[in-house]
Amino acid sequence: MNVCAAIAHNARTQPHAPAVIEPDRAISYAELHERVLRTASALADRGIRSADRVAIRLPNSATHLIAQLALARIGAVSIPLHTAKPADALAAFKARFAPAAVIGLSQAQAIDGVPLILADDDLLRPIPADRRSRPAAAGGEAPFCIALSSGTTGEPKAIVWSHDRLLGHWRLQQGVRAFGPGVRFLPFMGFDAFYPSAACMFVLFGGGAVIVMPDVSLKRLEEAVDRFGATHVLSSPALIARFLDTLGPEGPRFPGLVALRLAGSLLPPQMLRALMRRVTPNIVNDYGSTEAGLTASGDRDTLLMHPAAVGRLMPWVEAQAVADDGSPLPAGTSGVLAFRGAGYPSAYFDAPDPGAGEFRDGWFHPGDYGRVLPDGALIIDGRVDEMINLGGTKVAPGEVERVLLQDPDVREAAAYGLETASGQTVLLAAVVMKGAFDEKSLLARCRTQLGQRAPMRLVQVDALPRNDAGKVMRRVLAQNTRVG
Repeated sequence: MNVCAAIAHNARTQPHAPAVIEPDRAISYAELHERVLRTASALADRGIRSADRVAIRLPNSATHLIAQLALARIGAVSIPLHTAKPADALAAFKARFAPAAVIGLSQAQAIDGVPLILADDDLLRPIPADRRSRPAAAGGEAPFCIALSSGTTGEPKAIVWSHDRLLGHWRLQQGVRAFGPGVRFLPFMGFDAFYPSAACMFVLFGGGAVIVMPDVSLKRLEEAVDRFGATHVLSSPALIARFLDTLGPEGPRFPGLVALRLAGSLLPPQMLRALMRRVTPNIVNDYGSTEAGLTASGDRDTLLMHPAAVGRLMPWVEAQAVADDGSPLPAGTSGVLAFRGAGYPSAYFDAPDPGAGEFRDGWFHPGDYGRVLPDGALIIDGRVDEMINLGGTKVAPGEVERVLLQDPDVREAAAYGLETASGQTVLLAAVVMKGAFDEKSLLARCRTQLGQRAPMRLVQVDALPRNDAGKVMRRVLAQNTRVG
């Protein structure tokens, strides 16, 4: 089945219901279906064929969603790509994926040597009558998109999501969070990342409406909720934290919001309580990956019960922590995490050996270190390759950061290792403060709770360096730190 069949179904059953809402207009399902047909026809005229890979370099917009659906209707494979990638990254992208074209708003989104298709009015010209009845490509196990990971630890990994796999995950999630008619979903994350892009598709498959704002600001958030009636908002903790200082002490500002969904990084307990008090009491934290989709989710009760957890495992996911030799560890014991479940992949797009690396013996190893509690709560302590070895004592950044974030004056924290001139690794932590910086007091708190795993020094910074996906770049912190 082609994913566009879900859009066509909604166009027949609720043609006048809003599908995409932009600040200046709403696009109904009937109009969305028509735009997808027209864009697919125009792309075919530009030479796009089934199985072609096409980069989409567009900002969050209805046009972005329409382009992805139009490519799917043809049977082409979309690859959403950030609009601000540097030239060397674009050259590497071209060599790796050999895109047939790139869709952008202007020459600024071009990739050297790749045909550029402008997302202008020409893509929406009327369709000849003989083309309107052409069926969509079969879909099924054929690729719908190639999703790129955040690239926190190196070159982004690429995973293929087929039509059937995307629709299958939508059906699984419908069992625990139905995104049907009446839902108005605001993604406050870039569509170049898989999670917000897939979430938008799930809303459209279910007959809800996606609210698209041209920029991320408190004003836009308030407009989306107050003017357009957003029921669900998706953001990262780092992004939503920017709004807390701009809100007054009274609250919550959006008591009627069905859910503020947060993803991309750990949600500190103090931030959870602040968001519940000043934004909305209906907080949900999601943990997942580009490879596997949603893995765990926690509502406010789960997060308050397990302050260190990212949520509970989804019903279709099985997880275990394993030792360095791959042997399973008892529940509640920290180790390297592995997952398996419905619709999990078995290899990356360009993996030289599908049975090696992250996919082994039917399990997916995302590279996270943590533990699974008996009730299914999942705790992530950090990336395996970010574990800090202090003379044989391994320290997970997450456990240090959770202690620092207990202090109400600490807004953000990131622990990292730094190798000194003598070859010794020392543990440091960068902190973003919202109050006075009292290093002595903070270090004392860490030593009391962590003992030898406490940081040697703290570094106060104005902001933590993050990549496009909002994840902290610890390597940048280490590169910019000098220890005397």
